[in-house]
Amino acid sequence: MTEFALKDVISACGGRPLFEAADVQIKDVTIDSRRVSNGSVFVCIKGERLDGHDFIESALKNGAAAVISEKPAKGNIILVDSALDAFQSIAAAYAEQFDIPRIGVTGSVGKTTTKELLYSVLSQKYRTFKNEANLNSQTGVPITLLKLAPEYEAAVIEMGMSKFGEMDRLAKMVRPTLAVYTNIGESHIEFLGSKDGIFNAKTEMLKYLPENALVIINGDDPILARIKAMRKNVVSCGFSEDNDFYAYDISERGFEGSEFTVSYKGKQTRAFMPAPGKYMILNALVCVAAAEALGVERELAIKGIASFIPPEGRMKIINTGRLTLLSDAYNANPTSVRASIDTALSGSGRKVLILGDMYELGENSPEYHRSIGEYAASKGADIILTVGELAKDIYDGAKKCGADVLWFADTEDLHNALPSLLSGGDTVLVKASHGMHLERTAEYIKGL
Repeated sequence: MTEFALKDVISACGGRPLFEAADVQIKDVTIDSRRVSNGSVFVCIKGERLDGHDFIESALKNGAAAVISEKPAKGNIILVDSALDAFQSIAAAYAEQFDIPRIGVTGSVGKTTTKELLYSVLSQKYRTFKNEANLNSQTGVPITLLKLAPEYEAAVIEMGMSKFGEMDRLAKMVRPTLAVYTNIGESHIEFLGSKDGIFNAKTEMLKYLPENALVIINGDDPILARIKAMRKNVVSCGFSEDNDFYAYDISERGFEGSEFTVSYKGKQTRAFMPAPGKYMILNALVCVAAAEALGVERELAIKGIASFIPPEGRMKIINTGRLTLLSDAYNANPTSVRASIDTALSGSGRKVLILGDMYELGENSPEYHRSIGEYAASKGADIILTVGELAKDIYDGAKKCGADVLWFADTEDLHNALPSLLSGGDTVLVKASHGMHLERTAEYIKGL
């Protein structure tokens, strides 16, 4: 954190100090009491498991210059109505110091991958800042913004949401100068009602963009295409020649990735994406478009794509010595599961799909799960192993289509059966929502 005074913190959050606040520089603003040291400001956020107000005393003992609290207490307390609002307001005020391009990235699927790709591309020319891991939430984004520093020349900020109003709050902090939309899928449809609802929630970002700011969209997504009627400066990317940037002459190299040609305004450039899946080419196109807008030469952008390393937990391909494991257990919704199935089925040997519950799909969850079973069966998977209560419907869909499919109530039952179900040379996909913790299944398979 660069220079930021305690008086600036108080002004930004509109808090009422219950002490004589000295005009001192602060070291950082944190919601984690374990990170508090001399010069920190500690914000008492109420989480699902812990309440920051329970750690006021320890924060002050550890040297906090002040504590932002919703409750009066002894010590250097700044009283606010909402600690979360205060934290976000402070982060927004701090970030205003940095006059650099800010790319806001959102979408139902592929946000983190696209963020990492953009970072790889822009870093070829600029000192680029990004969210760490998946700090894209109501607390993750302010944590991210508070780490901005003068040496950065561009920032890529991933923004995730699950309810109406959340994107509004994030975009109000980030104030993107360029927006990227990957797709509109079924993620969080339980809370947003429909794909139209998801679109409306995601596009809350647009009102915080400058009037002539560029918006880059997946032009093959018919819902996202609506943005063209909402904004003047919209660039589309996809596989159709109707898009501004489009990919063609695709040559797949299995799990090594794909070669393809990028076309834009009559200029064609050959590129290599070192990660499998057609959707990865689409993500790459988005990055080429952003690079073009920010003055990164096409050759540097292509170099950045070729040097991309997939983020941890997303489609990690592991050769165990016995079989090929595709570990993609960080998150799941019908769109991402279908894409993962397509990738797995491009492998060698028997194709084994281990598919678990997909969360937050609302009242149509059974139908979505059944559709995945039907899709996996139609694509010719050799055996489908389903696990979890919701995944019963994946089993039903696959069984109805005549697939070789089994259902397990939990991962313990699944693990007990795996030694007799997997063979040398298999390609095995592990895919489910993070709450299923199928990353443990992936680790178990690695040891077989």
